[in-house]
Amino acid sequence: MVAYRQTYEIIRGIQEKAAEQCAPVIFGIKPSNLLIIDQCYAKALKSLVETTGLKVRCFEHRAEKQVWFMFREEPLYRQLADPDNMSFMKQFGYTENMTMDEILAYAAKRFREYKRGEAGFPHEMGILLGYPLGDVKGFIEHHGRDCLCSGYWKVYENEEKAQETFRLYARMKQIAMDMVKQGMGFGMAEQYQFV
Repeated sequence: MVAYRQTYEIIRGIQEKAAEQCAPVIFGIKPSNLLIIDQCYAKALKSLVETTGLKVRCFEHRAEKQVWFMFREEPLYRQLADPDNMSFMKQFGYTENMTMDEILAYAAKRFREYKRGEAGFPHEMGILLGYPLGDVKGFIEHHGRDCLCSGYWKVYENEEKAQETFRLYARMKQIAMDMVKQGMGFGMAEQYQFV
């Protein structure tokens, strides 16, 4: 009974973390997000995504915490297929002929180097996370300062559209949290319509 309770708490815990940090990805609106979890949740995370269409890749493994890249393959492909986005990514060493696995392996490597203090901030993460290119470039140009507003990212262009997106993401987060409280899984999350 104790083992069952612990397993239930771990599953519930990873669902709560995923709902809190990755709801727009769970609902198929955003291509990806970073998910920071305690090491004890890693196995449950892999189980969680098996039935959802979500995918994960560990970007950083620390003593107690792990940073996972949670994504939906099709929206991420679309984000990377945009010629302007790929042109931007090329300046950081990405190429058009890289597979998704190669792109994510390289991004994880650059992320780890940054976290260890061996390299500068991997600005291409903004593209991988689905942020608008203008805002990623604005962040670089302004060194992360002087943004129009901030929420899920720092906004340098089209503040009104960004605020609308932030409100949508907040609504998705609340729905995902409610789903967890009601004991529902995320398998049907993509069926929701947010328009």
